[in-house]
Amino acid sequence: MKKTIAITGATSGIGKATAWQLAAKGHELILIVRNQEKGKELINKLKSRFPGSDFSLYIADLADISSVRQAAKDISQHFERLDTLINNAGGILAKYDEVDSVERTMAINHLGHFVLTLGLLPLLKNSQDARIVNLSSEAHRLAKPRLIFNSSLGQYAPMTAYGNAKLANIWFTKALHQKYGDDGIKSNAVHPGVVTTSFGKGFSPFWDVLLKIASPFMRSPQKGAETSVFLASNPKANEFSGQYFKDLRSVMPSGAARNQKWIDQLWEWSIEKSGAAFGN
Repeated sequence: MKKTIAITGATSGIGKATAWQLAAKGHELILIVRNQEKGKELINKLKSRFPGSDFSLYIADLADISSVRQAAKDISQHFERLDTLINNAGGILAKYDEVDSVERTMAINHLGHFVLTLGLLPLLKNSQDARIVNLSSEAHRLAKPRLIFNSSLGQYAPMTAYGNAKLANIWFTKALHQKYGDDGIKSNAVHPGVVTTSFGKGFSPFWDVLLKIASPFMRSPQKGAETSVFLASNPKANEFSGQYFKDLRSVMPSGAARNQKWIDQLWEWSIEKSGAAFGN
């Protein structure tokens, strides 16, 4: 069955591999990207390879909530239904930075996707088989949850900040399942594996050396995309809403990821941060 599927961060790495695999299955794709030129280049390649399929491009910087809101509005004006949203884009920062009082790693990996997802909920509710796939990571086990709500409590550590954002992705997934599962919207979080992409390159000379050493043992972006593609399009995934996936199967996330108090707190915090900065 042909689906209409939106993907963030589709111009490189896992997102690009996900787009190609879903296009090969004949689905209509909405690509939400930051770099317009790279987005156009990807769509031209997809159209050349899959001339019978439909592809659309929308521009949004996930660290800029106003641009995310605009992208959701533009998509809503052109589509009546969205079957799947894959919140794939992410990043890690070497130094502390913030945008509108939110630590930037959290803004890129979680808050931007939070705003996008809520903006597209009406379209998802119009689908008979709606799904939301949030890319998380096993790095969520490195998180220090209390820093999520007050990043000034400790000295900035890049992997902790990234782990916090990936933990937030799981909390967000569980909250979506609890709030919108009765509307027929399925939600999952995914660990794609350690993938050979440009993610983290240039982070530091030491980090680049580690990546070079580890690269022979990493999986390809195509392999990393498999679980997202399964959850986005396979009917067998319907029974696993709210769960965390790794290597095509449901696995148990950390205890912190299952803490209902923090799940609820993240939702309220996300509403506050996205609304306080942009008046909604």
